[in-house]
Amino acid sequence: MYEWGVSVPITLSSSFALVPELDLFGTQYQLVGSGPRAIPTEIEYKSSVFMLGVLFDPAIRYTLPITKVLSWGVSLSPAFLLRIPTQSWDLTSQQIATATSYFYAQERFFYPSTGTFFLWQVYPNIGLEVRLRAFFPVFHLWDGEGLPFYDQLIIDGSIGFRFALGG
Repeated sequence: MYEWGVSVPITLSSSFALVPELDLFGTQYQLVGSGPRAIPTEIEYKSSVFMLGVLFDPAIRYTLPITKVLSWGVSLSPAFLLRIPTQSWDLTSQQIATATSYFYAQERFFYPSTGTFFLWQVYPNIGLEVRLRAFFPVFHLWDGEGLPFYDQLIIDGSIGFRFALGG
């Protein structure tokens, strides 16, 4: 799955920053049985709906310099994953509404996250970042589905560039 994102770090101190990030990705979902549960499925199923995932991740980051050009850090965030139905070939509007409401009922959009990253400052204004994040489905504590902890757990690895604007 491909994910596109952008963030704007706001430096709070030499070690701490607020890093609000917005990521976009998509997944195909289908309804399970007669219940309201929606699960990821293959694109070949015409009785499914493509959901645009909008992940808002306002992380607090702590960065520790290792060398002059290499840093390591950790992050913590109350992340929110909004899913928006975009395309369906064979579902009625009621079925699409049922699949969509599954992700908003019981606050299934609340995904607190933790992460770690390495930043290599290639040039003064350009850095290369390698990052690993985990988004936890804490809503399983109260949603009553009885699903295991790892169901709907999201692990995200990424490589990206950081551009420093201004002086």
